Amino acid sequence: MDADPRLAVDPQRLASLFEQAPGFMAVLRGSDHVFELANPTFCELVGKNDLIGKSFAAVAPHATGRRLLGLLNQVYRSGDAHIAKAEEMRLQDREGAVFLDYVFQPIKDETGRVTGIFIQGNDVTARARAERFQATQSRLLESAFEDRSLPELLEMLILAVEEQAETEVLGSILLFDEERERLHHGAGPNLPDAYNEEIDGIAVGPQVGSCGTAAFTRQPVYVTDIRTDPKWADFKDLALEHGLLSCWSLPIISSTGNVLGTFAMYHRQPRAPVDADIELVEFVIRTAAVIIERKQAEMALEEERQTLEMLNQTGEVIAGELDLEQVVQQVTDAAVKLIGAEFGAFFYNTVQQDGASYMLYTLSGVEREAFERFPMPRKTEVFAPTFDGTVVVRSDDITADPRYGRNDPHKGMPEGHLPVTSYLAVPVKSRSGEVIGGLFFGHSDKGQFTERHEHLILGIAAQAAIAIDNARLYQAAQAEIQERKQTEDALREVSRRFDAVLNNTRMAVFLMDERQFCVYANAAAEELTGFAFEELQGKALHDVIHHTRPDGSHYPLEECPIDRAFPENAQTEGEEVFVHRDGSFYPVHFTASPIRDEASNTIGTIIEVRNIADERERASELAEALKAKDILLHEVNHRVKNSLQVVTSLLTLQARKAEDENLVNSLQEARNRVAVIAAMHQRLYSTSDHDHVDFGDYLADLADEAMQSMGSGDRIKLHAAIDRGIVMNLRQAVPLALVVSELITNAIKYAYPDDAAGEVFVGLDDRGDHVAICIHDEGVGLPDGFDPSQSAGLGMKIVTSLLRQVRGEFSLPETSRGARFDIKIPVDQEDD
Repeated sequence: MDADPRLAVDPQRLASLFEQAPGFMAVLRGSDHVFELANPTFCELVGKNDLIGKSFAAVAPHATGRRLLGLLNQVYRSGDAHIAKAEEMRLQDREGAVFLDYVFQPIKDETGRVTGIFIQGNDVTARARAERFQATQSRLLESAFEDRSLPELLEMLILAVEEQAETEVLGSILLFDEERERLHHGAGPNLPDAYNEEIDGIAVGPQVGSCGTAAFTRQPVYVTDIRTDPKWADFKDLALEHGLLSCWSLPIISSTGNVLGTFAMYHRQPRAPVDADIELVEFVIRTAAVIIERKQAEMALEEERQTLEMLNQTGEVIAGELDLEQVVQQVTDAAVKLIGAEFGAFFYNTVQQDGASYMLYTLSGVEREAFERFPMPRKTEVFAPTFDGTVVVRSDDITADPRYGRNDPHKGMPEGHLPVTSYLAVPVKSRSGEVIGGLFFGHSDKGQFTERHEHLILGIAAQAAIAIDNARLYQAAQAEIQERKQTEDALREVSRRFDAVLNNTRMAVFLMDERQFCVYANAAAEELTGFAFEELQGKALHDVIHHTRPDGSHYPLEECPIDRAFPENAQTEGEEVFVHRDGSFYPVHFTASPIRDEASNTIGTIIEVRNIADERERASELAEALKAKDILLHEVNHRVKNSLQVVTSLLTLQARKAEDENLVNSLQEARNRVAVIAAMHQRLYSTSDHDHVDFGDYLADLADEAMQSMGSGDRIKLHAAIDRGIVMNLRQAVPLALVVSELITNAIKYAYPDDAAGEVFVGLDDRGDHVAICIHDEGVGLPDGFDPSQSAGLGMKIVTSLLRQVRGEFSLPETSRGARFDIKIPVDQEDD
């Protein structure tokens, strides 16, 4: 929070804004610091509402008030602001300390003389406590990974809690013995030793004080008065003997949902918890759970090491290893060496979707290649006890076991498998009972694994489970730390970006008060208008940048749509023309929105403005470009259409003059082909998409026009079955139009000689991945052995050539009457 020299504003004009401020604010006048303004947040902070007209000394006579009064006097005399960050204070009538960010800002008159002080700040108690809790937790977690015992860590935690508590409190942590269902002393540095000794080993139950009940119910237990609460009937005298009158206890729950112990807060007077107390105890049980789980896992590992002295070296190696893969590999290597197995394997208990396969995790004694060509072991009768975690399987000769060889397809070990006679398999289970996987060992000789070996592997499996749990716990802790770091980084990034938006936005923003005078303008607004904020402050925005029209005539305020947002209490939006400081005019887009208080009263306006001169210029250029495109397209169409018409006319004229009938027919066919192209061009031009055409619509028209041009409508009937909506690009449509025109023309000319009557069928069908075209008749049919690719006729050469161009398939299916031509065209996926 920084002092702002521009805050020398008449408090009366800021009164309504004070009411809305989330932080606390007050204005003091004179050397006696008499309250002239104080918002509700300030009144709530000091616990008094009748402040106006009273001096600061009268309102805050306590020690904190006297210290603050000294600071106010110093600011008043020096004229320099006083700024504080997260300052701890104890206010009258407030239980516990508060933490405040605040500034004492001198208010000066026109001559520079200090006339009062503006107080502004925020209550950051929650943030300060959270930071303290986080620092304490980080310190304890760091210590947990150091060589510190669990009692040391728990004592450090309790001392930190007692130091941060708002009132005198005595902390205690009891650890839960799940097997015996009792609570044992963990730490209680400031409780009387005699009391700690008496409660050490108490049973858990529904009415066993605060701690025994909390562990039994797994719920918080808040006893505000030990003297009257029935849960303390058996322990009341003991507590009162040591001056303990209230006790709050919460269960400490592990990450797996098990009760680890309890945390208790004792007071020497009857007391109910407040929000700060709840926040504190929740912090404690979260931290305690991590510490206890970590240390209990370490202690369990140490107990196993002491129980199995032969595994001392192995235990030491895997206890310090937190990489899961390394742990499992070391366990497998050590076990193979300890029991003299030829090879060993650890299969991780990961079930695939079919519920039968397990992943090969580590091997020892052989190369991995010895197993890679075999499938993962399935849950057969031999493997099931291990993967289910039920029993150890040890056999002097596994091939003689009745469970062996009962599963397809191998009926035992597959061909090429390492020879296994002696067999030992031990499930590896975590402390929670989860079956992590199985350790499997083999030897080619009989009777190699004894009961002693079985116990050794059981010990290794137990240590392996603990080590794996530790590795998982470490990975989880690392993941949590990383996640927290990422969250913190993300929050910092959001804060940075938010600050950047506020300080660097290119949108001009103006804030107007209830009189429509400017009270804020950002840097973008200064750049837009050419006026500094100081030149706009306290003035009507309309008078500064909107006082005249582009023609120089006066622009009345009542005609301004921007200023209507306040009196009409509604958002307005539109375009206007502003006047720059240098006298130039420029168009803008604006949005003016009313600012309302809690009672929905309009107390100001926020105006957002951007310069749209470039937008208008780009829009004008685009309109000119489109206009030029339309003119050019019209001219091209006109010339192409005229050229095609000239070619058609010349061919018609030439045909009329020709005496050779074959030449006449050739010229007419050429004219018809040009007509097809001209019709396609006209259809493309008449649509908005000049690159694509609805080929179904066009084919129907093309067939009709072919019939009319050949003058055969009376004796030959056209039947069409055409799918509409088949859109083709120009590259496909033009060649296909020529092909279909050629085939229809041939059917009309040659299928029904001697003016015989008949029908011509034209079909178009969308088949998804291709388009099918069919032209057939019931006329005289094709000559025997007819091959389109070998035809000497120009028309059929055109057909085959154009179909190759569009990658079409051309076939002549057998038919009882007439001729049939089938064309298959692949759908072109390119956007031409």
